[in-house]
Amino acid sequence: MPVDTPDVGAAVVARVLAAAQAAPSGLARAVFHGTPGHPVVIDHKHWTSVAYEAVKDSGARTYLSGRDDMVCVTCDDLATGVDHDFPVSTAR
Repeated sequence: MPVDTPDVGAAVVARVLAAAQAAPSGLARAVFHGTPGHPVVIDHKHWTSVAYEAVKDSGARTYLSGRDDMVCVTCDDLATGVDHDFPVSTAR
């Protein structure tokens, strides 16, 4: 769960976690207005494969993009899921 999605709170996490626990794959992710976002829940049975395919900054993206058993959980009613990246500070 990245820290730069400040409006994604416990209710979103709980909803996605519940969906992952109910899914045979153990995979679930939040979706906001049709766009996949965070959090993403990855059952431990996938960790070795995720680690193998995680290259540079892709994280689990490569592994997850090839999965057809990912449960997408609509969370529009709970948060925006907007990623707030800010420019690097120029303060000295």
